[in-house]
Amino acid sequence: MSEGPPFCELKEAERMEALGIVSEAQELSQSLADRRSTMIDSNPPFFAAYGSLFRSRPAAGNHEAEAVEECDLPIVDLSRLSDELQAEQCKREIVTAASAWGFFQIVNHGIPNGVLDRLRAEQVRAFRQPFKKKADEKFLGFLGDSYRWGAPTATSLKQLSWLEAYHIPLSSATHPATTSTCRCVIEELSSAMSRLADRLMGILAEGLGSDGSYIKDNCKRNTCYLRLNRYPPCPVAGEVFGLVPHTDSDFLTVLCQDDVIGLQLKKGGRWIAVRPNPGTLIINVGDLFQAWSNGLYKSVEHRVMSNPRLERFSVAYFVCPSKETMIESSARPAIYRKFSFGEYRQQVQQDVTLLGYKVGLTRFLASCRRNKHTNAHLKKLQILDLGHCKKLRKLPAQIHKLVNLKILRLAYCTQLERLVNLLVLEIEGCPRLQSLHDSFSDMENLTELKMMRCDSLTGMPRGVGKLSDLQKVAGWAAVDGHGSATFQYLQTLINLEELRLQNLKSMSDPEDDPTAKLHETVDDDVEMAFLLLQILEGLRPNPTLEKLEISCATTTLSL
Repeated sequence: MSEGPPFCELKEAERMEALGIVSEAQELSQSLADRRSTMIDSNPPFFAAYGSLFRSRPAAGNHEAEAVEECDLPIVDLSRLSDELQAEQCKREIVTAASAWGFFQIVNHGIPNGVLDRLRAEQVRAFRQPFKKKADEKFLGFLGDSYRWGAPTATSLKQLSWLEAYHIPLSSATHPATTSTCRCVIEELSSAMSRLADRLMGILAEGLGSDGSYIKDNCKRNTCYLRLNRYPPCPVAGEVFGLVPHTDSDFLTVLCQDDVIGLQLKKGGRWIAVRPNPGTLIINVGDLFQAWSNGLYKSVEHRVMSNPRLERFSVAYFVCPSKETMIESSARPAIYRKFSFGEYRQQVQQDVTLLGYKVGLTRFLASCRRNKHTNAHLKKLQILDLGHCKKLRKLPAQIHKLVNLKILRLAYCTQLERLVNLLVLEIEGCPRLQSLHDSFSDMENLTELKMMRCDSLTGMPRGVGKLSDLQKVAGWAAVDGHGSATFQYLQTLINLEELRLQNLKSMSDPEDDPTAKLHETVDDDVEMAFLLLQILEGLRPNPTLEKLEISCATTTLSL
């Protein structure tokens, strides 16, 4: 009996059905029937390339459905800059918006609508081409790998972006191989964008007491980038972002979007949706300006939501300096250390490759020992993720001063310190961690404890029974001869809801285990059953437990 064609040979609609996305596939097929021959063929093969991510996705979406409030960004009329009576007020509004929001809209910006319309027409025409043609580097003639889609380093759906884009270095936009029509309109638009950006950066620099000449001298048009974005209709819009949450690694971004809502930014810890406003351009502060302004101007995290039925287009102009340009604030004390743009880009790319996400300016904080301002800022820290610090073996004793720290993620750390207000503790991939600090039992507010792939941590830590607020526990490598007594500590955890134990081994001492010889002849299933009885005996009674997962070398059991 034939097994049918391999997954990679199926068409996108068939792949969706094979991945269990049946209703969405039918809905997409119906709503796009009149455009199937062009749009489906032009869309990147997301399901073929990321099939493993979809197959392993949980039943619920990756980003929770949340009620997001719509808002209008602060709007500034740049025509007032020509009026002596209104110019200063207009400048103050720009500085205030960059400080309070990091995002604002501008009207009467000087970019001719005709130029924007012509570029949009070229943009639509380019993206309507078959995918294979777009993927050909010679299609539009831009230098390098300008055509991009998805997220090559994604290891989960929450790291995947449902978009395709041309990321164009303006140093190559006038290359002879570039198609003449496209080259002309990009050159015209980039010139206008460059003049607008210079004007805005001058105003923002003036707000810091600088003339802005350093930024203007180092941010020439040929060091900037133009990005043409298309967000195809996404049949799994509840699970995949159009563009994952991020900040921009530049000084300033000028964005022209269409009338399809999708852009969201984070303000006050909440995501808010930006309503499209015809005739306006959106300006947002980038990481470099936040560092250069010593945190006065905010590089705000933003994202684009995918849409199940509508495609969305946007054009972004990124104001970037040369790689050699040094970024340093003249304010003292400085929050960020001095760094070059090239160093920053390299670190961002390294983090995305290794971690799947951008860490950003956090990597470039000035030394805490010399910076009292940073110390005060860190005291407010609630989440500390050190999972990428592979050389960190011991936390500094001063970490107990982070009195507001709620969530701590570590890797390769062999010693912990006292953190009484911690709610979540995660340690992954630390094979040398043999025991937790004696003050572990003082973490009385702990609700989640995860010790994954810590193979030397073979027994429940002393005092775990005192942590009555614990709801989720995961980790520990072995029963290690203690039998059910190892798990009797958990009987006092009256709020325990989830317990995951990994790499369980049989009793290590034959004298303690009368069935040791029997274990030599029975299969893994019998051994697992024996261990399970020990664990259940140790857990009894535990009325709140909802999930129990136990794994050994060859078997996983979930209850």
